[in-house]
Formats: sequence, C-alpha cells, structure tokens
Amino acid sequence: MAEYPGAAWAGVSANKSPRQGKVRLFIVHHMASTQSAASARTRFMGSNDRSVSPNYQVNADGSVYEIVPPDHYRAWTTGAVDHQAVTCETQNTSGAPAWGISRASMEAIAHLVAWAAKRYGFPIQHGRVTGTTNANVVEVPGVVGHNETPAGRRTSTACPGPSMDINWIIARAQQIAGTGGGPATTPAPRPSTPGQLDVDGDLGVATIRRLQEALGTPVDGKISTPKSTVVAELQRRLNAAGARDWDGKPLIVDGVGLRSNHLARVPLVGRWRTIWALQAHLSTTKDGVLNRRSSEVIRELQRRLNAGTLGL
Repeated sequence: MAEYPGAAWAGVSANKSPRQGKVRLFIVHHMASTQSAASARTRFMGSNDRSVSPNYQVNADGSVYEIVPPDHYRAWTTGAVDHQAVTCETQNTSGAPAWGISRASMEAIAHLVAWAAKRYGFPIQHGRVTGTTNANVVEVPGVVGHNETPAGRRTSTACPGPSMDINWIIARAQQIAGTGGGPATTPAPRPSTPGQLDVDGDLGVATIRRLQEALGTPVDGKISTPKSTVVAELQRRLNAAGARDWDGKPLIVDGVGLRSNHLARVPLVGRWRTIWALQAHLSTTKDGVLNRRSSEVIRELQRRLNAGTLGL
C-alpha cells in the first residue's frame, strides 16, 4: 500500500537507502526525457545506468507512481541531501531546450508537496540549501529545484528545466493545504506560462511559447517570418490528425499561414488554410480568419493548451 494516498501505483525500488535525518525539503526534478511512464518506472525500479530513483514519479497526465516510500527510505536523485528530502522526477512533454512540463504534472506536484509538508512538518515555501555535495545545510526548509541544491550547483544542471514553475507549485500547494503550510499564506498570482494561460484570444508571446512547447519546437515566443518552424510543425500535426483546408485537402507544409494577432492595430486581413484547418481541428467557427486581438479559435487553443488536450 502506498504511503501517498494519491499514488496510482506503488512499489519499492532496489535503488534506495535507509533514511537518516528528518524530512525538511521537497526537491523537484525533471526526467530530461519524454520516455513513456511505463518505461521510466521500469528504469527507476531496477538497476540502471545511473543508479537513480525518486520517491515519486510524476507523469504528464498527472498520475503519480510511488517508487521509494519516503517514510523510511531515501531515494537516489540529488546526493546526500536526499536524506532530508522527498523527491520527484517529472515526465517531460517535449525535449530540449524547453523540456516541457504539463499543467497536470505541476498540479500533481503541488498536491504531493501539500501532503508531504503535512506529513513531515515542513513549511510550504521556497527553501534554501547550502554546503557541498556531501555536506548539506538546509538553511530554509521548503521546496527547491534540483539546480538549487549543492549537487545541482556542482554539476550546473538546468533540472528541473525552464518549463517547471516552482513558485506556482508552492502557491498552489499553499492553496491545497488551506492554511498555507508555513509563513506565506497568500498564494501568488498564477503565471501566464507555464501554468495557466489567460483565455483571452490573443495569440501573444505566452501562447506562442506554450504552443512551441506542446509541439516540441524551439521556444522563443515568436512566429518567425517569412517561414516559421512552429507553424510548419503545426501543419504537419494537423495533417496527421486528419484536419483539412476548405477544399478538403491536406495543408502544404510551408511554415506560412499563422501569425500573431497580439496587440494588432489593424484587422489581420486574409483567409488562411492553416487557420481553417486549426479551426476544424478545434471545432470552432471555420472562416480561415484570425481576428484582431481576440479570436475564438485562439481562445479554444488556449483552453486546450491549459488542459493538455491539444490532440496533436
């Protein structure tokens, strides 16, 4: 039986040690991989190339696997500080450089943090760890990313990656805990990305970045001209999903036909086959037009990106 009641699966990995010390931290990692949840679990449960295991594996769909029960065992992820930590490894939705993290994963981590803070008695706040890889000092108990630990600083790791929003996770965990779980009791505003996008119909920087993350293209928040990598990938994915233009034909994959309407001062004139196909895929009004400033199809795109249900 899992120690964490929200676990969808529970086991006891061979990659563990008896815990020495009181849990005072929650350390967030990403897998740096889009491998399947089943493949990652198999790797963590047995001998592997890095002798690595987390306490919890958080999957892109929001499910959680208990790999190393944290009450009596430390996992092997972050060095000696693991003795004082509950750790999680998070499945990525895209590769480098964005290393995408789903909204469902961050929600699941927030629930894990709230549970762990109550179970082990540490505050829900941003933590701080100093010292060396083998001699760690938890100056401020709470939640940290791998790159904020001595082991992470020594290796200059980017883990848990640019798409992981630790501050949002902390604020959400405080909401879940109800009392705040520590000194900070007022949740911070939700960021536009990588948490919830504002559903405002503006195809602006935040929405473009999230679309790039979802499609696994370089993330810069821009739709380049005259041809765009993210638009070309969108066209490929729409074709593969069966979306068609107004003539019933697959899109030409040319990277042209979608552009930002963010803060546009004049209507975006023209009727575009890519927009028509996107509208068809998202079941919105099909006219091939991206309206100025606020667009029905972009609002639906933002909803799907928030929910992780783009379907491409």
